[in-house]
Amino acid sequence: MDVIVRSAAPGDAVEMLAVRRNVALTSEEVLTQADELPTDPAEQLGYIEKAADADGDLLLIALVGGRIVGTLGIKSGDRRRSSHTAELGISVVDGWRGRGVGSALFGAAMAWAAAHDKIEKVCLSVFPTNGPGLALYRKFGFVEEGRRPRHGRHDDGRYVDLILMARWVKGHPA
Repeated sequence: MDVIVRSAAPGDAVEMLAVRRNVALTSEEVLTQADELPTDPAEQLGYIEKAADADGDLLLIALVGGRIVGTLGIKSGDRRRSSHTAELGISVVDGWRGRGVGSALFGAAMAWAAAHDKIEKVCLSVFPTNGPGLALYRKFGFVEEGRRPRHGRHDDGRYVDLILMARWVKGHPA
């Protein structure tokens, strides 16, 4: 299986929305639920265009057989005091998780972040119940920095912590 990773393009908007919907419907490991997602492809198109125009933002897609099976976004800090940091989010379609799609996206994203002149630290958040996600993030050098207790609440009333993780892509300040 060959995974092709490239920057998202305007023509990917509809399929990217389908990926986000698939992940929201098939996983309890994401904060956003399916009914909270945009339904208008124009909103996704705006996000793609904004990421392409913003220094410090990246939006990648993973393709297998010409079909989008995963997305990854990086958004840099929008304040001067946090402009050296960036937040990362990833989505992989059900049926493609655990098959190298996440690793392909992370490899490309970490190389991009390390080469970027502004980004020093990449951050993400994950539920502790997301074992495969935690394994992927640790594989790429992310470490836990803290937790937000009971930050998520499932429809059945169960609470779940949110783990805050990060990786320094350029040095590590003393």
